[in-house]
Amino acid sequence: MMVKIPRNEAYGLLRKLEVVPCINQEEEAVSSKLKHLTAGKLVDQMQSYADHTKQSIELGRRCRAAGLKFFFDAGQRVQFRKKMGS
Repeated sequence: MMVKIPRNEAYGLLRKLEVVPCINQEEEAVSSKLKHLTAGKLVDQMQSYADHTKQSIELGRRCRAAGLKFFFDAGQRVQFRKKMGS
C-alpha cells in the first residue's frame, strides 16, 4: 500500500540517492540534460511548464530508485507516495 508523504520528506530521500540507474535510452538522454537539477527544481518546472514530459521522466527515474511515486493532485501540484513500511 502506498501512503502520501510530505514533499520535504520525499526531497530528503531523493537527495540521499547516489546511484540512479536508467532503464532505457530515453531516460539516459533526459538524465544527461537534467541530472544537475535538484528534485525541488524539477518539481518547480513541472508545476510551471505546460510541457513537462522530460522533467516527469527524470523525476520518475529518481523516484523509482528511492521507492517513491509522484502524482499531480487536483490543484496540479506534485505530491509523493511511498510504500508503507519503507
